[in-house]
Amino acid sequence: APWIEETLRSVLDQAGFDDFEVLVVDDRSSDGTADVVGRLAATDARLHLLSDDGPRGAAGARNFGLRHARGQWLAFLDADDLWMPDNLRLKMDAARAHPGVDMISSDFYNENRANRTVPHPEWDGLRQSLLPTWHRHVGPQPAGAAAVIELDGLVPRFLADEVLGNTGTMVVRQSAVAAVGGFDSSLAVGEDLFLWLQLARRSDRMLFVHQPLMF
Repeated sequence: APWIEETLRSVLDQAGFDDFEVLVVDDRSSDGTADVVGRLAATDARLHLLSDDGPRGAAGARNFGLRHARGQWLAFLDADDLWMPDNLRLKMDAARAHPGVDMISSDFYNENRANRTVPHPEWDGLRQSLLPTWHRHVGPQPAGAAAVIELDGLVPRFLADEVLGNTGTMVVRQSAVAAVGGFDSSLAVGEDLFLWLQLARRSDRMLFVHQPLMF
């Protein structure tokens, strides 16, 4: 549990939007995660610790959490990632402005905190949308307020280049995830990418908030 408290505080301290619950699935960890989450949950009623009978792996643990989720929208965050303060507000504003879309993603800082501490001045150079595979779809980030781009033709985009998001950037409609059966627990890796492809096949539209909102 090296970063779980920092990760959870980045969620609980979201700015301008607090209508959410936080479900932490403890997949039979032995690193003190449950103790940290329990301490934080005692001071914030939005936070809930779920202990499964795993280990189930990433897909199984996420599906266990999905069965307990009550919201219309779902977001995911691994224990070593962080959200920027405006992440949920900007994505929920986009959802209200563009009804009928089931997937919302954003730019993110492509940083591996497990191996290297990256000082803030370097972050712009690590922005995912600066990479050629993303840049051809979303272009440069505009100055000023975050732009919301509506994209279609998702499956060819995803297959030709790269899924425009990762587990920590995606916000997806609960009913759409339920319709495709959640995460495929037969996959040892890539279960998140497969789910985004399944959702893209179902609706073929997504919103992209062109601002880094996760790292």
